[in-house]
Amino acid sequence: MTPTRDVTTPEEMVAILGDLRRTRILQILTEQQASVKELSEMIGETPQVTHYHTKRLEAVGLVRIVDRREVRGTLEKFYRAVADRFVVTKAVGAHLGRSLASGMQLATEWLQMGQQHLDPDSPRVGMVGVEMVESTRDRVNTFRERMEALQSDFAPCEQGGTGERYVLVMALFPFPRHLALPDDTSTFLQVAGDWQQEPPS
Repeated sequence: MTPTRDVTTPEEMVAILGDLRRTRILQILTEQQASVKELSEMIGETPQVTHYHTKRLEAVGLVRIVDRREVRGTLEKFYRAVADRFVVTKAVGAHLGRSLASGMQLATEWLQMGQQHLDPDSPRVGMVGVEMVESTRDRVNTFRERMEALQSDFAPCEQGGTGERYVLVMALFPFPRHLALPDDTSTFLQVAGDWQQEPPS
């Protein structure tokens, strides 16, 4: 096992940061080897859920099987992290091209985690904004570059500081013109008339 492992790819970041249970499993496996059954007892989840999250970590190479033992007639696999310490060597940052799907998965999981832990009575200030726009590709690329710069400015955090924690999620992606979001006047999100078109035949 190596002392330190850099975390740089969107898939690795999704695996570690996308769910607190995976973060906890990885932390445990940096300290000891454990079976899914043992991990499930430590994190307070069912073996099925724990198995899913452990396999997600294994799939991107952050943990691996180090032993197999027969326990009460059942062959159990024992996992261990591939390093003692994991270091995110850069901000999650912008995801382009083929990594866009992984980046959107990471954003989705962060948003779901935020929703689960959101305290509506908290004095913390946040916002969510959704816009549907039409634009040229050149203008979109210009705007994307501005968003990347803004995210880079926001990214550095004071380690061990006393400030509150925030998560910034930004996404800009092509949306099929023939698809329209639900036009519910009771919500803040509506679709302009010219977006509501029949699918191409």
